[in-house]
Amino acid sequence: MKNVATGKCADLPYFDKGSVDGPVSQYNCRPTTGDNQLWDLEVTDADGGPQGASLFVVRNRKDGLCMDLPNYGGVAPGTKVTEYHCARSRADNQLWWLDPKSGGHWIRNVASGLCMSVAGGGSAGNDARLQVVRCGDSGGSALRWSVVSVVKPS
Repeated sequence: MKNVATGKCADLPYFDKGSVDGPVSQYNCRPTTGDNQLWDLEVTDADGGPQGASLFVVRNRKDGLCMDLPNYGGVAPGTKVTEYHCARSRADNQLWWLDPKSGGHWIRNVASGLCMSVAGGGSAGNDARLQVVRCGDSGGSALRWSVVSVVKPS
């Protein structure tokens, strides 16, 4: 998952596995198994989202944990994205959907309706935390993401 504005990829600190309640940030893209920037969008409901969008969890290939927001239900704008054991249910706030936009997608949280972004906006550098914010493009925003398919090794 690459942020269109910053050109950096969703990342976990260092090269190892992340941790429960650990941070999710961005870093220069190195989408290989040597790092921890490979994320799978695992569909939980093929047409259960707004306008029939697929709902999914975002699971890290290296540690098997999912992008999560603290506690259950909706959260406030500015809440940081963390990792947690995958719940795959509407009872938690780990479900997301892709909202197509020019030049990329907004990645929206089902529980809150907020969009995934980067703290610091489009000029944010390495290690800037991912967060959720109110959706809507504005100058310097970092709301749009490109999702690139990387084949899993067999």
